[in-house]
Amino acid sequence: MKNKNKEKEKEKEKEKTTKKTAKNARQSVKKVIQKPLDKNGPRPAIIKPTLRNTPIVGIGASAGGLETIQALIKNLPNDTDLGFVIIQHLSEEFPSLAEQIYANYTSMKVQIGKDGMEVEPNQIYFNPHNADLILKDGFLKLIPRLDSTSAGLHLPINQFFKSLALERKGHSVGIILSGTGADGVEGMKALRLAGGITITQDPATALYPAMPQATLDQIDVDFVLPVEKMGSELANIFQRVVKDKPIKASEKMQIKPLNEEEQSNFELIIDKIRAEHGIDFADYKLSTLERRFQRRMDFCKTSTFKEYLEYIEKNSTELQSLYEDLTINVTHFFRDPEIFEYIKSELLNKLVVGHNNENPIRIWVPGCSTGEEVY
Repeated sequence: MKNKNKEKEKEKEKEKTTKKTAKNARQSVKKVIQKPLDKNGPRPAIIKPTLRNTPIVGIGASAGGLETIQALIKNLPNDTDLGFVIIQHLSEEFPSLAEQIYANYTSMKVQIGKDGMEVEPNQIYFNPHNADLILKDGFLKLIPRLDSTSAGLHLPINQFFKSLALERKGHSVGIILSGTGADGVEGMKALRLAGGITITQDPATALYPAMPQATLDQIDVDFVLPVEKMGSELANIFQRVVKDKPIKASEKMQIKPLNEEEQSNFELIIDKIRAEHGIDFADYKLSTLERRFQRRMDFCKTSTFKEYLEYIEKNSTELQSLYEDLTINVTHFFRDPEIFEYIKSELLNKLVVGHNNENPIRIWVPGCSTGEEVY
């Protein structure tokens, strides 16, 4: 009995010590928190506001790009709050002289993009000669150049534009300038799919029209302009389409009911699409339709369905542009890369190991659009 009592006393004493230690710790923390900062002592760190919502304009240029980029930069307003990233086709042997060449044509800061840089508004960044530039987690990232002799064509414009589409989505603009080949086409498709704005230099004004023409042949771009007019149009686009305040999740897509007149005009536009293309969008999700309608209405500088209907009736190509926006393709090769990595590392081995070669392996992907994911 005496031993049991001693053990109980020891446990009580241990519990008291633990409580006392915890109390002392809390008081120490409280003193630290309440202690005023010394006037000459260390100050709290100032947290720099994030720049990761800065709308970014990606610009691609190849042969004949020197004079074209000069003309573009010269006509860019310096207060649009846009960040500009220019991707050129460069020789790996010669460092880029973009800072020295183009700084004289603008008051904006011109610099070569470096790994870990954040794209700031009203600044211009160029790709370096010895690495490719992409956007990753809000920062510029340098990746090894693709060796064109062993791994296919070197397409730095496509590479950057695709990363821009993933990172900035609707807060992005893609521009294709003078150049040879077709670099930029796939990147512009990605930007268009993500809701970004697409602009191409008018091939008639390009020293080398192949790149702009290749884009126009495959994409219904939003604007086809001479370089000298791109700056003012970008400012307009930024104010009209791109520049908006962050939307809280709870506020997204709260569609206001249309009044009787607007509902009627909206339905008339839907009827026109059905009559022209044989597709009835009447039962489609209203929020999705209104997003696509609003995009076209912004470009046409109309604010109501009545004004937009009148614009469509006066401009024969607009109905086609609206139709293409409504039916935009939402698939591409290796979409959702995490899923494909899982298939590669986990599923394929299980399917293949011990499989009888005489029997086929069949994989079915439902709702696969044009079949790129299945392929």
